[in-house]
Amino acid sequence: MTTRFGFLFMPAPPQEYISWIKEADAIGAEKIGIGDSQSLYRDVYVALTLAAVNSKRIQIGPRVTNPITRHPVVTASAIASIDELSGGRAFLAIGTGHSAPLNIGMKPAKLADLREYVGCMRTLFQKGEAPYQGRTVRLTWPKRYVPIYVAGSGPKALRLAGEIGDGVIIGCGISRSVAQEALSIVQEGARASGRELKDLDVWFYIPSAFAEDTATAQLEVRGSVVSGSHAFFYAGIQGRGVPKHLEDKVRQLVESYRVDQHIRPNESQDNYDLIDKLGLREYLVDRFAIAGGPKDAAQRIRDLASWGVTNIWMSLHAPDKVRTVRVFGKKVLPLLGDQVKVAPKA
Repeated sequence: MTTRFGFLFMPAPPQEYISWIKEADAIGAEKIGIGDSQSLYRDVYVALTLAAVNSKRIQIGPRVTNPITRHPVVTASAIASIDELSGGRAFLAIGTGHSAPLNIGMKPAKLADLREYVGCMRTLFQKGEAPYQGRTVRLTWPKRYVPIYVAGSGPKALRLAGEIGDGVIIGCGISRSVAQEALSIVQEGARASGRELKDLDVWFYIPSAFAEDTATAQLEVRGSVVSGSHAFFYAGIQGRGVPKHLEDKVRQLVESYRVDQHIRPNESQDNYDLIDKLGLREYLVDRFAIAGGPKDAAQRIRDLASWGVTNIWMSLHAPDKVRTVRVFGKKVLPLLGDQVKVAPKA
């Protein structure tokens, strides 16, 4: 089965961030998602502008934005502007929210609000006018529909994503049973809107790290894993596949996590150390991540493909992202050969 790949970055100082974009574009990443969390990082649409003018083939967009911090017309206009600037390479990925609303004292959106928000944006792109929260809102200028990806982790969110998204981003882990159950739930949602799973562009969110040796990669992936774990278990652990003997430790992780330090390499040490202090590294890395030297990482990707996880959207938060992308491009990809599809050159 053919594997496609993309990366997630957080907005950083411009020259540093541009180097990541160029490196990812050069090795043929299909998608680059840029995090949207206003309290912690630079503005996502400024970052996407830099990505648009410093890349030639990657598809770009926020991954993920949320219904709490931006009105749907503001979001639709912003991503349409990026789409125009990039020559039609934009997408929009949205979920209920995590660090963005939490850091302004608000809760993530309810699923009903996410449904209304996505419906509003779709209608704005199609008709230039849409109902939203009892009012009529307008967006008159975009000429192209920008595809909307909906992110989810729990069963209700995944079902909704399958129903309303052009694409889906699954964030519940990557064991064989978890991945296959998630795909089944997304298919239920797709069928509720008269479609099938094959009609959607389905990706798995996967914290990832690549290094010359597996021990270094597993150390560097901790930030991605602990942040993803907090987002996944924030609403509770019941029904989320946690082994009984680890339930109390996972609850402690959720309670101890510092959302004001969410995925900030070299500044999030309290969060990075949590999974080791609680003895959760082995479980969480195996449940959520790809982390290894070239041979181990390549074998992990082969295993994922055999479980139906063929579109991998890798969250990269190692301190040296250029080195991480280069290890993946120059040492992991060659081991996978024709199994991996790279984006065509512009």
